[in-house]
Amino acid sequence: MAGLNSSNPTFLLLGLLGRPLILLQIPAVRRRMFQLAALAFLTRLIESEAALPTEQVPFSEWVPTQWRTSSGLPGSDPSALLQTADGYLWVGTESGWVKFDGYDFRPPADGVAPSHQTSAVTTMVPDGGAGFWIGTKSEGLLHFDGQRSRAFGLQQGLVDSRILALAHDGQEGVFAATENSRVFRWQQGRFVELELSGQAAWPRGDAITALWAESEKSLWIGTSKNGLFHWQEVEGNPRLRHPDLGWNQDEPTWR
Repeated sequence: MAGLNSSNPTFLLLGLLGRPLILLQIPAVRRRMFQLAALAFLTRLIESEAALPTEQVPFSEWVPTQWRTSSGLPGSDPSALLQTADGYLWVGTESGWVKFDGYDFRPPADGVAPSHQTSAVTTMVPDGGAGFWIGTKSEGLLHFDGQRSRAFGLQQGLVDSRILALAHDGQEGVFAATENSRVFRWQQGRFVELELSGQAAWPRGDAITALWAESEKSLWIGTSKNGLFHWQEVEGNPRLRHPDLGWNQDEPTWR
């Protein structure tokens, strides 16, 4: 409904979804009753139209499309995919990263250093805002804010330059897994290593394959040979949970 014309007491102006406007003449005595009835009717009409199922294309009718370096990809081996809030699909490869608008692959932005743009990408995660974090094979960790890129390395506390996995902490930070089973957390302007190696069951030397953060104080860590670990910071004290540490199997969750 577009609206009720209350400036003229004997007329009601109606606008239906996708239909011409309708002008009705109404006796003044019944005007209020008619307005209420019209509101109820149009509300039901709008709800019924909104509830109609949308047409879905069967999967068998989908048309596959393949893109290669000849289409603008920097490399033929995509290693990471991410979609930002503006709708762009970002593709990371061994030879760099680009954004895709559904038709063309384009460079990130003028504010991205050429050496950052051609970095070999291992993983990408959103930062909770307009940008995202990029893990690389040899250039450490990159952050792209939508316009400019910034590198994080030894000066920021990240002692390894090969990033294996990333996880956004739900706030303004990120967890980064590197070689030698090390995990770092962005905290108060620099990266701080989690206390994992001192835990009895932590497999030093096992490759970390995946990270997922519940919060800035709760992180799940997947490894290549020793399964899944859960790291928590409880009242300032780090805890690492794994079946080998003897957690209570009767608990409904691992928290």
